Amino acid sequence: MKDWSQLGFSEGFNSRLDYIMCYYWMTMGVCWMVMLLCSYFLWVCVGSLNHWPMPEFIRLSMCMHMKNNEKLESSYVLFFIFLGILLATYAYQTLYHVEAPAVSGYAIGVMAIGHQWYWSYEYTMSTSIGYKGEGVGTKIDYESHAVSENPSVELDTSFTGPEVSSEVIVDISSYKTAYTFLRCLARYLYMCCTHPYGPRGMWNIDNDGFFKYIVSVWNGYGLDMGLPFAELESEEKAKVVNYSFYKGSVDNVMSLPYGRPINLSCTSEDVIHGFSVPGLGVKIDCIPGRINATKVLEAKSGVYFGQCHALCGTHHSSMPIRVDLIESQDFSRWFTSSGEQGWLD
Repeated sequence: MKDWSQLGFSEGFNSRLDYIMCYYWMTMGVCWMVMLLCSYFLWVCVGSLNHWPMPEFIRLSMCMHMKNNEKLESSYVLFFIFLGILLATYAYQTLYHVEAPAVSGYAIGVMAIGHQWYWSYEYTMSTSIGYKGEGVGTKIDYESHAVSENPSVELDTSFTGPEVSSEVIVDISSYKTAYTFLRCLARYLYMCCTHPYGPRGMWNIDNDGFFKYIVSVWNGYGLDMGLPFAELESEEKAKVVNYSFYKGSVDNVMSLPYGRPINLSCTSEDVIHGFSVPGLGVKIDCIPGRINATKVLEAKSGVYFGQCHALCGTHHSSMPIRVDLIESQDFSRWFTSSGEQGWLD
């Protein structure tokens, strides 16, 4: 997941991302070198004709008395040919490692199907992963929908704060009260502009009383902050942990075992979608009537979020992806419980 004001890639969690990031930074270094080199020669040539201040030996040796120089022409042609070969070589290596990693056999096959506007997943699992079900190649399939921004969660109203309702006008005749309110307001606006999740992130930074004082005073003037306390609760206090990630929560996550080879394939039922999980270095186009696949072999557990990267209609932003990488034993239990819930074919 990207940080606020982050430049470049997120932290790499697998060799796939390491290859991509290494090639990206190498390409950026070459581009900067070429740009600086071309800018230097442009400055020398144009500056000599316009009598810009520069060392006299540069003006005399390179511009004023130079009509042609075959060695110079051959040098920069060969130099850029070498750069092109270098970039192409590393590009093919990166592409080969990303698209065709050294994976022999698969324990699980997962098909991600894009719909307007949700995802459905189909699992095909072999007994090599430890599943004790009947037969090889048992399947489950289920749908994954985005969770509403304002879920109905039971709130913890046991906090003690200033009892200010929206019907009461706060008396700010006191300089101290007005000064405190202005400080709180300035802090709130600052956090809205600088924090990645706006005022939601203040819950994990400031203390409860400070933030609830802002909410109470703000509501006391009849102004609605538009943020229910359900969205401001921390993950420890929230009744449903899956709601804790803004715009990335789903009702049914994609669970995968780490340390096991997985064949991830994608397609679409209606329009073109895109299955993208940046934390895993996975980005696959979901095209109707066609199946695109890649190989996944992760060595670490974790929770990774993604999104449909192809503009697919009105609710394109309501197609989040959540991938949980868990141990094989936990995955086997989850697979079995999914079958008991009616997902097993």
